Amino acid sequence: MLKSKTFSPSIELLFTCSKINANDDKITSLLSEVINWEQLIELARANQVVQLLYLNLKDKNIPPAILEKLKNQYQANLLHNIRIDAVQRKIFKLLKENNIEFMPLKGTVWAELIYGNIALRVTSDIDFLVSPKIKIIKLAISEKEPMMRSARD
Repeated sequence: MLKSKTFSPSIELLFTCSKINANDDKITSLLSEVINWEQLIELARANQVVQLLYLNLKDKNIPPAILEKLKNQYQANLLHNIRIDAVQRKIFKLLKENNIEFMPLKGTVWAELIYGNIALRVTSDIDFLVSPKIKIIKLAISEKEPMMRSARD
């Protein structure tokens, strides 16, 4: 029989806060323990759940410097995702205008569908599938306007 492994309060807090509807009573209980805040933030960053950690701790009694770190990372990710989302929308508009079937694979589209908030997912690029009828699509994205050309252009 396997013995159950116990985790530090910091790790338990990370597990608990890594979801949208975290158990508020459990969070409050864990916050009464000694939390290694630097370890918690580093693990949250490594596992890309800083935004969920912030969401679940922003109204709790945590050290102000820690709350500020979490808030800054949350806001930086939100601004980054807003930029990605704007480019993504332009690309998807071009695909639709050219009658090219596509399906988003991840990113801000899924963050909105799953979390209802594009800030809660770390996004670094735009991934989508296109209809198998299309051999290759090259996208040239600039700050002003994305452009789409076939590989033969």
